[in-house]
Amino acid sequence: MSIKRLHNWKIPAIFAFVFILFVYFRVKPIYYQTVPYTYDQGRDFLKAEEIVRFHNPTFIGPTTGIQGVNHGVWWYYFLAMQYFIFNGNPSGFYYGVLAMMFISTLLFTIFLKKEFGNHIALLFLLIVTISPYFIGISFFAANNILAPPFVLLFIFSIYKFLQISTSFNKSPLISMSLYKYLFLIGLSLGFIFEAEMPLGLFIIPSFFVASILFKEVRSSFRKLNNLFFLILGLVLPFTFRILFEIKHNFIQTKSIIYFFKHPSATNAQGLDGILRERALLFLSYFQEIFYDNNKIIVFGAILVLGGIFICGYKRFEKLHRRLFLFFSSMILFIFLFSLSYRNNFFWDYYLEGIHYIFLFYILLLFYISTIIDTKKRLLTVILVLFSILAIFYLGKELTKQNNTPYIGLRADIKTVETVYSLVGKNDFCARIYTPPVVPYTYNYLFHYKSLQGYKVPLENPMNTMCIIIIDSDQYTFRIDEWRKTNIPVDFILEKKIVLPNNVRVEVWKQK
Repeated sequence: MSIKRLHNWKIPAIFAFVFILFVYFRVKPIYYQTVPYTYDQGRDFLKAEEIVRFHNPTFIGPTTGIQGVNHGVWWYYFLAMQYFIFNGNPSGFYYGVLAMMFISTLLFTIFLKKEFGNHIALLFLLIVTISPYFIGISFFAANNILAPPFVLLFIFSIYKFLQISTSFNKSPLISMSLYKYLFLIGLSLGFIFEAEMPLGLFIIPSFFVASILFKEVRSSFRKLNNLFFLILGLVLPFTFRILFEIKHNFIQTKSIIYFFKHPSATNAQGLDGILRERALLFLSYFQEIFYDNNKIIVFGAILVLGGIFICGYKRFEKLHRRLFLFFSSMILFIFLFSLSYRNNFFWDYYLEGIHYIFLFYILLLFYISTIIDTKKRLLTVILVLFSILAIFYLGKELTKQNNTPYIGLRADIKTVETVYSLVGKNDFCARIYTPPVVPYTYNYLFHYKSLQGYKVPLENPMNTMCIIIIDSDQYTFRIDEWRKTNIPVDFILEKKIVLPNNVRVEVWKQK
């Protein structure tokens, strides 16, 4: 093989190797079933089963923090696809999430490679591969996880839109491309809203306010065709919600209006407290991008990026300056709009996926460094450092003792298997105590086992015997109260099994 052909294979081989690491760091928890599995996952998996197995479609998604208002339904149909593909296997939902994150990362890497070159694309891929945040969202099955891929689509669409807007070519073909990217901007914003409503409530007005500040964007809205494609993209993700609203007399619209007209706050904080809390939250978003949330790496990154900004801002090309200022304006407005929410808690997932905007800042600045340093020495050093971190992380994973923790999905599957080891494929009674009251987690696993010929338990005692499942709870008095109302007085304990996660499986029989 010639040296030239070897060089041609070198770059794809490096990218392929990093993508292998990307999958490896994420697939282990799914394979060993130690992924998070809580009330929300059980509820959502049951809804996916309803759609596929029982042919019961729905127009609305999971509940939000606003009473009477729900997230969009697309999460349920995404889960329904995984239910169909994996025949209800609970691990299948997590593999589906991983596949979605892999594909979105692959596509964005290809985009960066084309627009910014191999170095920037590889830097993005390395950071995402070993970032604790980006690893975590790759096997977390919840509605908000749909938002990050659409944040990437939003960044891509804004880039292409501004690229066309700042060009001097005004041919009909360019106009059609403009329509396409305006449509994708609207589509991504609509899906972000439907995936995680709080982020949507903040990012959509931030986009429109920021757009007013930029001539290229503002002027495009004056043309009805441009505005039509933007609004069309924005409205399409709301199709199911609109149908739901029409059917239910606009119940959610009324709830949202009431929420904003009569805002309620739990232990509302003053402006000083809110400002401090949000500033720390946004700083944590930046910190979570980097390996192991390492403060030294974060501090070093801030110093390097600050130096690049000071030395290179005047060398920004028009497009990149517009991108930097536009996303800076959006982040500022998202921050300011978030201050309107004054509850004493503001969950970090309310702004799920905003990390990608911070990461795009980093990539833009390192791209500017290649204009200052045409030999890309600084960027090469940064790539080497992140490559070392990736190899170090791989070494930690390979040398880690393979003691699979008894947590998450694995623990609940073992509990259900313990129950069936006692009752076989016969009809049986089961009553379940879990701190969230409704045992969706166990209910879904029982339904999944029914596909293999096992019975779904009934609550009424069968054959004078009943299985009692008690989840661990630090408030033991709640377990005591539950026992009084759920175990018949004429039943006695015949057998008790305590599992490693302190869940108790008990067999009670009539005296």
